Amino acid sequence: ETRIITRNLAVAVGGTPRWPEWLDRQSCTNVFHSSEFLQALKAKYPDPLSPYRFAVMGAGQSSAEMFRHLYTSYPNAVVTLVITGFALRPADDSEFANEIFDPTMVDAFYDWPDCQRRKVLSEYANTNYAVADPSLIRAIYRDMYISKRVTERLQLIRGHRLVDVEPHGSSSRLTLYSAADGRKSI
Repeated sequence: ETRIITRNLAVAVGGTPRWPEWLDRQSCTNVFHSSEFLQALKAKYPDPLSPYRFAVMGAGQSSAEMFRHLYTSYPNAVVTLVITGFALRPADDSEFANEIFDPTMVDAFYDWPDCQRRKVLSEYANTNYAVADPSLIRAIYRDMYISKRVTERLQLIRGHRLVDVEPHGSSSRLTLYSAADGRKSI
């Protein structure tokens, strides 16, 4: 047993990082999960002024934060965000929607029939899944507007998902699938 005295405590045990089954993590050493993000950057990309090329997959809060961090911390890097949908969507953090997280709702939610629970979880997925904080979305939009006019360092690829990663020298070659036309691009 260890005792620690602290003024503030954040408990975020989270889940286990999920990886695509087809991804060979042994051969793609420069592919990392958001849970490893800052450590991997420090170890693999130590020079913030180098002209790196980064790609971030996903449209949730973590992906949006990583995208913005790469843009602001690596001023000579090109950063691409790949999302399956059309746009980053804002989290619903309104008072009534957030009641779903209230401890008093646990018992009520538990007692509901399965179909009702699934319906509520589906309706309120935008409180927590594949969504980002509205102020972060606005900041990214502003960054992308400026980038388009000045540096062209930020890119957004919409309607695509990652289907393959291959080692390519010191980089990785990504294969993306477009749901709109069924084409793959590298």
